[in-house]
Amino acid sequence: MPPHRSIPNQQPDQTLPRPPEPRQGPRPLLLHLMTEAMILGGCCSVSQVLRNGSPYWNDRLPPAARLDQNGFALALEEEARQRYATFLQGITRYRQYRLPRRLAPPPLFWQAGTSRLHQFSEHGIPVLLIPSLVNRAVILDLTGSRSLVRYMARRGIRPFLMDWDTPGPEEIHFSLADYIQRRLIPAAQAIHTESGQPPIILGYCMGGLLALALALCRPDLCAGYIGLATPWDFHAGLDNGRAALRTVAPHLSTLIHKTGFMATDLIQALFSMLDPSTVGKKFRAFANMQPRSTRANMFVAVEDWLNDGVPLAGPVAQECLIDWYVHNKPARKQWTVGGTRIAPDMLKAPSLLVIPTQDRIVPPDCAHALAKALPNPQTQEVHLGHIGMVTGHTAPYAMYRPLVQWIHDAASQDRR
Repeated sequence: MPPHRSIPNQQPDQTLPRPPEPRQGPRPLLLHLMTEAMILGGCCSVSQVLRNGSPYWNDRLPPAARLDQNGFALALEEEARQRYATFLQGITRYRQYRLPRRLAPPPLFWQAGTSRLHQFSEHGIPVLLIPSLVNRAVILDLTGSRSLVRYMARRGIRPFLMDWDTPGPEEIHFSLADYIQRRLIPAAQAIHTESGQPPIILGYCMGGLLALALALCRPDLCAGYIGLATPWDFHAGLDNGRAALRTVAPHLSTLIHKTGFMATDLIQALFSMLDPSTVGKKFRAFANMQPRSTRANMFVAVEDWLNDGVPLAGPVAQECLIDWYVHNKPARKQWTVGGTRIAPDMLKAPSLLVIPTQDRIVPPDCAHALAKALPNPQTQEVHLGHIGMVTGHTAPYAMYRPLVQWIHDAASQDRR
C-alpha cells in the first residue's frame, strides 16, 4: 500500500500553518522598534548639536560648501521623524493586512513525528525538496504564481516537499544526524518505494546542507543533488556578522543549553545582525505601496512566512551555531553524520548549484565554496536575493525554468 495511505491516525490535511491573528511581526518586534528609535534619537542628538552652533562640522568644509547649520539640523530632524513615522505606518498596515491563502492544501504523503512530507503530483520525475529547519516549507509554495513545487508539478516532475514544523517531544532532542537518519532517509526511502526510482534531492539554504548529507550517506537514494543558496564556507563573506557572533556565541550556547531550544525570536534577531537597517527600509517601502497590489500582497506573504518560523531543537542549534558558524566544520571537512564524513568531493550523482548574487544571508563566496568542493557541478548564478530567488517576480523564468530543465536533463542521462 502506498506510504501516504498507511499513516497511522492521519488527520485531514490542512493548509500549512498561518501566523496567528493579529500578526505578531516583524519579529522580534521590540528589537526592530528599538533599532529605529535609536536611529531617530541619534539624528535628533546631532540636530541639537548643530543647532547649538557647534563649529566642528562646518569649519572643516571649504567656504563655498558651508551650509546653514540651523536649517540643516531642522531638516535632518524632520527627515528622521518622518522616516520613523513611515516605519510605524508600515508595521501597522502589515499587522492589519488581510491575505487569505487560496492555494489548495497539498496531500500528505508521509509523516514521522512533526515532520511531514507533502506531494504535489502522482507522476513524473521524483524530487525531494528540503527547506531550512528554521522556516516552514511554505516559502516553496507561497502563491499561485510563486510556487516552485507547483511549477515543477505542471512540467513533468513529481515534487515531494518536506515541512519540518515545530519540534515535537521526539524532535526537540534531535541532532542534525537525527534529522538526516530518522527523517530524511526514511522519507527518501518512501519516495523510492512508491515511485520505483531514487529521487533527485534538492535543498534550499540550510536544507542544501541536509540534502548533501543525505546524498552522501545514502547514494542509492539520490539520483541528483541540487543546492539553492546553500552555504558551505561559513567564514567567507560574513566577516562582520562572524565577529559579532563569536562575541555572543558563548552566551547563546548557555541559553540554548538551559532552555533546550533556540527560540524563533532569537533566530530572527541573529539574522537581523547581518544588516540591522533592513527591516526599517522594507517596512517604509511597504507603507508606500499601493494597497492590495500584487507587490503589497507578495510582501505580506513573504513576511508572514518569515514571522512564522519555527524554533530549533537544542542540539541542532548548538551544532549550527558553534560547529558551523564559529568552527566552520563543513568547509574544513570535519562534519560527520553517523560515521560518514560529509565531503562534497565524494558525491557521485550529478549536481547543480544555484547561487543568488545579491544574497546577504548566504553571501555568494560562502556558496561558491561548495561549487569548488564538488567534483563536477553545474553552477547557475541568478541576479536575485536569498528569498527573491524563489519569490521574486523574475524567479519563474530566471530560476524555476532552468532548474526544471536541468532536472529533465539529469533524468534523461540517468536513463541512458
